[in-house]
Amino acid sequence: IYSGVKSIKYPADKDMTDGEICVRYAAAEGFGDVVIYGALGGRQDHVEGNIALLYLAKRLGIKAVIKDKDIEIHYADNSRSFFATVKKNIFVSIVPFFSFVHIIKTTGLKYPLIDARIEKYSSLGISNVAVDEKISVEIKKSAALIIVNG
Repeated sequence: IYSGVKSIKYPADKDMTDGEICVRYAAAEGFGDVVIYGALGGRQDHVEGNIALLYLAKRLGIKAVIKDKDIEIHYADNSRSFFATVKKNIFVSIVPFFSFVHIIKTTGLKYPLIDARIEKYSSLGISNVAVDEKISVEIKKSAALIIVNG
């Protein structure tokens, strides 16, 4: 336990993961931004659940990002454009969160997407490359995970 850090104990038998408890607590306490660490290791069911926390955070009015070694995962939808400052030549993937995502346009990527519908089963948005330090994704309909590697 760190000095000045609040610690809350929950029973091991509960109907939410620790991650969900934390996101809900952050929303109840009025936090606007949350960084989720340790979400991508361990059991695959927990990894999937942790990625879903990005959507939960959005629904609760929080901007959340998952950060791990050399990777960031963001949730983006048609409520506002996604902007990020990244290193040039890193991989940036756009993966539909629901059954599809309709991209109006992207900027700063080697393979621009313009009026592109990406289905959940398509790999069209995987492994694009940042050619600029500023990238953006504008979504017309639905939502996506923006995965920034590097």
